[in-house]
Amino acid sequence: MIYREEDLGLYFCGPESVRICSLLKNVFKSLKVDRRFEYARFDDFGAVFVGIKVEVRTDEYAVVASALRLSGMEITQMPLD
Repeated sequence: MIYREEDLGLYFCGPESVRICSLLKNVFKSLKVDRRFEYARFDDFGAVFVGIKVEVRTDEYAVVASALRLSGMEITQMPLD
């Protein structure tokens, strides 16, 4: 998973995506917030869907990151370009 501060986006893909979505939905439910999961595009033309993106605000990041780490997952923070 990759977290980009500039758009507050948590990006992920692969076979674990279903489990990640389920976990994050439970975390957001416990925080009493509603988040929309979107298909993410990383190609130059914006035509190829390669993952999923969900917004994680700064004040939610610690809770989300902890839940993911406890589930054996790691977030990589991308440097700002």
